[in-house]
Amino acid sequence: INSYLFQTNMLGGELMEDFSGLFSLPNEEFSEKLSAKKDEMLALLSHSEIEDKKFKALEEARIGYRMKDLEFNYPHYNAMLAGENYTPTGEDLAFLNELDFNNYSHIVIGEYIQMIKNYLRMIEWKRMVEMGGWDISTIDRLTLYYNDIDSLISQPSVANLLKSEFIQSTLEFSDVEMADSLVNIFIANSCSELYWEKAKETKARRMLLAAGQPAPEFTLTSIDGDTYSLGDFKGKLVYLDFW
Repeated sequence: INSYLFQTNMLGGELMEDFSGLFSLPNEEFSEKLSAKKDEMLALLSHSEIEDKKFKALEEARIGYRMKDLEFNYPHYNAMLAGENYTPTGEDLAFLNELDFNNYSHIVIGEYIQMIKNYLRMIEWKRMVEMGGWDISTIDRLTLYYNDIDSLISQPSVANLLKSEFIQSTLEFSDVEMADSLVNIFIANSCSELYWEKAKETKARRMLLAAGQPAPEFTLTSIDGDTYSLGDFKGKLVYLDFW
């Protein structure tokens, strides 16, 4: 299996070797290139010595999702490379209509979850365009995103995973002052205690950087090769310059 995965990932990587060339292609040529590469990857899977039928079924699905991810990004990158502004349209999402957003058996496929995230991102993007910009609070954005998930997905495990991943990334980059509110919104919109605890742990780590909290201890090496620990400067004003 490891040998096969290495080979198929190499094949997939070949598509991205010439990023500009790939996404500058006319739509029809782009689709043909993707189709040919997908057939090549499926042929590799078919002729492999892997006997695990479940693995092969999941891998076939993964390849399909991987190609769909490239197809999803095509309009945006094509416009960018042409020096044009891109505004998402319903046509850009049409090919995703066949995607099953409630496929619990595919929850282990990272590319499947990424496709749903792409779809949700496009919904959010269109909403922001209609609203005239991204001037929206983090709390309101989280609430709207969770509403989008609930309107799109009825399978609890899929919905909970997506909500959990979004709260994790939101907590990592949001102001620490609103961490409690964000976690409370997540708990109110999720039914997984496992993910609740994960969010609380992330919040606790984030709160270590809250105003008034002692800075976490760390040790760094200077450009002169000398080692310094933050504790060495306890009681002093410390200026850190990361470059």
